[in-house]
Amino acid sequence: GNIYEEFSGNIIYLGVGKELESGSILRLGYFGYSPELPDGGHGEDHRIRGSFTYRAKHEGWRFMHRSRLEYRKGDVPNGFRYRPTLQVAHLLSIGETKIFPYAEVEPFYDFRQNSVTLTLFTAGVIWPVTKHAILKIGHFNIFQNGPTKHTKGPLVWLHVPF
Repeated sequence: GNIYEEFSGNIIYLGVGKELESGSILRLGYFGYSPELPDGGHGEDHRIRGSFTYRAKHEGWRFMHRSRLEYRKGDVPNGFRYRPTLQVAHLLSIGETKIFPYAEVEPFYDFRQNSVTLTLFTAGVIWPVTKHAILKIGHFNIFQNGPTKHTKGPLVWLHVPF
């Protein structure tokens, strides 16, 4: 299916982060998803999450690993998931503009099921528009171990660091 068919509803994310002297980042946040149900109602999916991100650079290449642990509850079975992410990006300059084409993989390990239940593959461009606005545009594929095996769609993400 496509992203519009599989994930219609309301999403909210609130979080805080701290960049360490090493360049690593600690984050703590809340993610809420209220999917539209076939009967016209809305479901509930609440997630409390924490993560540690390590970044390294080498000759124009950027490497990132994020370890995220989240506790999920609501209409979904309650439980913990581990979501490591690996990303590789490379600096590309177009005139004065600097962008980073990237590829990323993120498996979702569910401790209740003792298996990887979903994997995200994403590719696109990270564009630091200003030091206070980073735009991420891409396309992602979601592979699930459920009734809907494959979902794909666009990704648009705006990060506003303070």
